[in-house]
Amino acid sequence: MRIIIVNTNKQVLSFYINLSDIAKIDIDIGIWGDYMTEANNQQKKQSTLHDNNYVPNNPKSKHTKNKLGYLMLLLAVLVVGVLLGKFWADRAVNQNKTTHNANPKGVATQIDKDPKVVDEQPVLAVEVIEPQTGNVKLNLKAHGTVTPKDTASISGRVSGVAIEKVLVNTGDWVKKGQTLALFDTQSLQQNVMQAEASVMQAKATYAKAKADVARVKPLLKMNAVSKQEVDAYITAQNQAKASLVAAQSQLNNQKITLNNSKVVAPTSGIISKKTAQIGVIPQGPLFTIIQGGRLEWKADINPEKISKIKLGMPVLVQTATGEQISGKVSRIDPVAGSNRQVSVFASLAPNQNIQSGMLLAGEFILGTQSQQVVPVSAVVGSDGYDYLMLVNDIETRNLDGKTQTVGRIKRFKVELGGQYGDAVAVKSQIPANAVIVRQSGSFLSEGDLVNIVQPQANQSVANRPDNANNPTASGE
Repeated sequence: MRIIIVNTNKQVLSFYINLSDIAKIDIDIGIWGDYMTEANNQQKKQSTLHDNNYVPNNPKSKHTKNKLGYLMLLLAVLVVGVLLGKFWADRAVNQNKTTHNANPKGVATQIDKDPKVVDEQPVLAVEVIEPQTGNVKLNLKAHGTVTPKDTASISGRVSGVAIEKVLVNTGDWVKKGQTLALFDTQSLQQNVMQAEASVMQAKATYAKAKADVARVKPLLKMNAVSKQEVDAYITAQNQAKASLVAAQSQLNNQKITLNNSKVVAPTSGIISKKTAQIGVIPQGPLFTIIQGGRLEWKADINPEKISKIKLGMPVLVQTATGEQISGKVSRIDPVAGSNRQVSVFASLAPNQNIQSGMLLAGEFILGTQSQQVVPVSAVVGSDGYDYLMLVNDIETRNLDGKTQTVGRIKRFKVELGGQYGDAVAVKSQIPANAVIVRQSGSFLSEGDLVNIVQPQANQSVANRPDNANNPTASGE
């Protein structure tokens, strides 16, 4: 049997009475009643002997005495209950006095607010930060190909002659006037010698013709020869002179051809292409040189964004090793290409880690803008979105005998900008006075109770100007 007693302070006292104990008392009372009845009968029998006014025993007397035993038991239980209730009431009054002394202003505790969460413990101890404002770079990101800014194609000036030597390879830096390859000079030297012999023969012929004219002219005055004969000698002299000039010109051509057997660089730069091969008579260009080694980054930009790009605008191109190479926009194509994109060219600073043909990512530096920034560690990715874990309903509680500052987790969806170091720009407007979990947010869920602890060092983003004041935000 359960007996419940509620005192004036609405405190509940509950205790149990074993029914088997009551049954035992009932039996004991019954036995005692039977004994008393038997004794009464004996007494009455004796009285009958002396007095004929004997009255038989009432059959309800036994039941009446049993009821009396129950009533006595219940009365005892009630007395015990009243005493315990008074004890509890006095104890509650003493506890209220103690609580009032500890909290004289009557500040509501968590027990007063929600008795269901009295025993709730924080799931995690977290460090918190506040969002900071920094000047972030608004960049337009793109991918592009590295191309030569200016090139020079070098062909052989000797026809019908095979290449004898190749002195450079692709990627070599060459200077203006440097020999790159040699043609077979043996046959060319033979041609020069033949031309020299022709010149010598022409000179001799011219000298003889010139002497004949000088000899016949006096004879004309003496009428020893006719005018026609003298003219014939003069014509032969002129022809010999012309043959001499032709022979000398042929000799000069052969000498030039011999000199052209050396293929030299017309400008300084990098060999980007080589087709020259030993023993092969070339049919086209032998080498291609990137003039000055100057390269460009060519990026195709959406026409809707081309208005943001201006000539001379700074550009940053990142190599495969993470190195950033600076440049400037040098030209913009006036018309879109077949892919409906507009090509933008940016001249790059000389760097040995990039080569023509590379596909590299880059950014056009559009300017700066004031934006909120948070540490990268505060961002939690989930279901393809980015979130910040905010701490709301911050209050102080007494948990396990210790005073702790706790709060509830609220997941806040954000749109991120660019990243610079360990800081990231946030495009979304973060609520004013927001308190953000600095790290380990991926272990938390909406509504979790967390314990707020002080960081070991000031983790405020504003105290890291090398990162926070120069983050990069995408302009795409």
